[in-house]
Amino acid sequence: MIKIRLIGILLGATVLSACNQKYTVSINDQNVYDPRPNQTVQRFSDAGLQACVNLTIQQAGVDVDKIKVLACPDWQIEEIESIGELRSLQFLDLSDNKITSLAPLSALRNLSSISISNNRISDTAPLLRIASLTSATLSGNPEIPCQQIEALREKLKTNLVSDQCNP
Repeated sequence: MIKIRLIGILLGATVLSACNQKYTVSINDQNVYDPRPNQTVQRFSDAGLQACVNLTIQQAGVDVDKIKVLACPDWQIEEIESIGELRSLQFLDLSDNKITSLAPLSALRNLSSISISNNRISDTAPLLRIASLTSATLSGNPEIPCQQIEALREKLKTNLVSDQCNP
């Protein structure tokens, strides 16, 4: 009888202690539930961008507003709305995605380098509005007008990589 009570107490203690444990639930390597602070907030409507930011947060161990480098090549990202939340971002690699608009980048006041090769970009005017930008890679975006490439070339000099409209 004492053994049964002891087993019951141990089983009950195990179940109760499991209820206090923090755990993460993920589906297809995407966190759906994570009890750590700032981990469950959905900031980006594009799943690829959200996943890339989540991975960066996890690997770097920083909050979203402290990310300085974000590398998301080939994440099937189509739009970058809310990317302005990455206030500390200095380097951004969005190569090999499906991005058409760079307008949200205007909010990135610390961005100094961007790689957006092989996307669907047709307007680079937002890049001209980023005062801190010192280099850009635009290769593989054939819809960008030569006039815009030249305007960026004036700003960035030899720090612009483009496979079109070369002098």
